[in-house]
Amino acid sequence: MTYEGFDETEGSYWRITDFASKVSEVCGDEIHYVSVDRWFVTLEKQGIHYVLRSQGKRLYDERDLEIAVYIKQGRDRKLPLQPLFEQIPLKFDVRPFPHDDNDKESNELVDVNELQKEVIANTIAAVQKENGNLYRDMSSLIDEKLDRLTTLLPGEEQKATNKIEERQNRLNETLALKKIEQKLRKKALGEWLKKPEGERFTGVLFKKEDISKRDHFIESYMEEHYEEEYKREFGIEE
Repeated sequence: MTYEGFDETEGSYWRITDFASKVSEVCGDEIHYVSVDRWFVTLEKQGIHYVLRSQGKRLYDERDLEIAVYIKQGRDRKLPLQPLFEQIPLKFDVRPFPHDDNDKESNELVDVNELQKEVIANTIAAVQKENGNLYRDMSSLIDEKLDRLTTLLPGEEQKATNKIEERQNRLNETLALKKIEQKLRKKALGEWLKKPEGERFTGVLFKKEDISKRDHFIESYMEEHYEEEYKREFGIEE
């Protein structure tokens, strides 16, 4: 099963900006494409739902539209994102993640898969070690593994290289979005702690933090400031 390179002229398909406009149209309320993109990146990261690709870019269809509308309506009701994500496989026909059943893997291609796993593992380890500098060591790691691929597969290096680069791009995107979420969550918690105790705690004799209220505040803060942080992280000018 593979979804890459299909004919996007058949049926209704949208790129992210047009797709977000379609979601806004259906819901009767504007939603920015950054927020919509974040939802589906998270769904993929959690292994819940896969988005089609064409030329390496996400391509959304009617199935994705139903899911996006469901999330948007839930957010309009002030529901946290994670419970909404967890309900999606129960309510919708989610798209499975692709695997190429027709590939005839040689011993060399098995080695390629091992190198792909090693690239990802080393990248994550580097991120954790540096704690905040997500990309400093990625280039050297990728170059090293690609050099080894050229030696292993003299006739297949381009195909293997493309696969690794595509996976690496998806990993880079996921790591960058995770960094944004961590920043926003930390800022949101700081803002929450600035609130008076009367707003943060419940009870009279035995006070305890209102966890539900705190989590809702954090989710709302992240949603409100996500676009600004996204543009700052990726250097997007107004």
